[in-house]
Amino acid sequence: MRVAFMWPAVRMNGWNCHQSGRSCEETFQNHGLACISANLKKHGHDTFLLDLRAMKDWGEFTNRISSEKFDVFAFGSYSVDSQIAEEATRIVRRLKPNVPIIGGGVHISQAECMEFGAADCVVWGEGEEVMLWLLDK
Repeated sequence: MRVAFMWPAVRMNGWNCHQSGRSCEETFQNHGLACISANLKKHGHDTFLLDLRAMKDWGEFTNRISSEKFDVFAFGSYSVDSQIAEEATRIVRRLKPNVPIIGGGVHISQAECMEFGAADCVVWGEGEEVMLWLLDK
C-alpha cells in the first residue's frame, strides 16, 4: 500500500519554514512518523511525507492531496497542532472520501482520544506494529 504521512507542525513554526533558514528545532523531522514509515517500507509498503511546514498554505496542501495517489492517510500531532491536524483530516475526507485516515501521535495518545477529526481510527502509543497490522488487514 502507498501511505501518505502528514506532520502538521505549523502552529508555532509557520508555513514554509523549511525555506526560511530557521533553526533545526523548527524544522526537525518527527521521529515517530519516521520509525513507522521505516517499518512499513521494510515490509513492502510505500510511504511519503506531507510536511505542512514545507508548504506555503492550505491551498498547496489541498493541491497535493488532490494530485497524489495514496491508499491510506496517516498523521501524528502534538497538542499545539491538533486543530491543524483536524482541519487536514477534513480536507482529505472531502477530497478522497474512500481513503482510510489513521491518526496518532502525542496528542491523541496523551488525551486518550477515541476519535479525532475525520479519522477512521486512532492509535495510542507506539504505532510501528499497529500500523503494519492495520495495513495488512
